[in-house]
Amino acid sequence: ANAIPDGCEPFIDCNANLIRDACETYNNAANDVNQDGVPDDCTPPLSHVWFVDDNAPGDPVPGWTGSSDPLENGSIAHPFDAMQEAIDIAAPGDLIVVRDGVYNGFGNTFLNFLGKPVILRSENGPDFTTVDLEFFAMFIDLTRGGGPAALRIEGFHVINLDVGQTPLPAVIGGAGASPTFHDCIFTVFGANNGTIGLRLFQNSRAVISNCRFENVRAAIETFNGRPTIDNSVIHGAGTGVAVNAGDGTTGCITSSSVRIVNSTISNC
Repeated sequence: ANAIPDGCEPFIDCNANLIRDACETYNNAANDVNQDGVPDDCTPPLSHVWFVDDNAPGDPVPGWTGSSDPLENGSIAHPFDAMQEAIDIAAPGDLIVVRDGVYNGFGNTFLNFLGKPVILRSENGPDFTTVDLEFFAMFIDLTRGGGPAALRIEGFHVINLDVGQTPLPAVIGGAGASPTFHDCIFTVFGANNGTIGLRLFQNSRAVISNCRFENVRAAIETFNGRPTIDNSVIHGAGTGVAVNAGDGTTGCITSSSVRIVNSTISNC
C-alpha cells in the first residue's frame, strides 16, 4: 500500500499475528484509530483526564455530594463532586484532577482505588485543596483494593485527623501497597491525641516525597514495610516514624527498614 515492495521492508509484526503491521492497519483501519501505522493493540491507550469539583457551577448544593450536577460526567464542564466517582470510572493510567476546594464526607473519604494505578492530583496544590476528615474518617483505605506502585496521590492538605480512643490513620495501606504521596500536608490543629498519618504494612514500598506532617502524633507507622521518605518534614509529633518490625520498638527512627533522604524529623 506504500508503493514499496514488501520484500524490501522489514517484517514488523508487533502483535505476533503473522501479518505485517503496515498491511494490517491498511486493511483494517478500525485497528489504527490514531493512524500511526501501528495496530492499536500494540500501543497503550491514551490516559483520560477526569475532573472533580465540589463547587462546580452546575452543582445544586456545593460542598455536599448528596446532590449533584444532573449532567455530571467527569468532564471539565460537568465534573464529578466526589473523588470516588472518578476513581470508580477511571482506567489504569488515568489522571484525576481535583479542583480547588474543601472535600469531606461520602465519596471524598475512605477512598478505595480498587487496585487501579491512577494519579489523583489536586489542580493547584495543597494550599488550595483540603480534605477534611472531620475527626473520624480516613482519607484513603488501600486494604480493600491494594495500592500498586504506579498509584500517585499529589497535592492535598489533609486536616482534622481521627482523634478517637483507637484512631483511624489518615491513610492505611494493605500488604504490599506501595503508592507515592507527593506534595501532601497532614496537619493536626491542637491536641493530637493519638493521630496517625500513614500506616503501612508488609512489603510496602511506599514513597513519601515533598510532604509535611505537622503535629501528627505518629506521622508514619510501618509494620514490616520499607517505605522511602524523601525531601519531607515531620514536625511536632510524639513519634516521627514508628517502625514495628524485629524487636517491635518505636521511636523517631528505630530501624533501617525505612529509607530517609533529605528529610527533617524534629520535636518528636
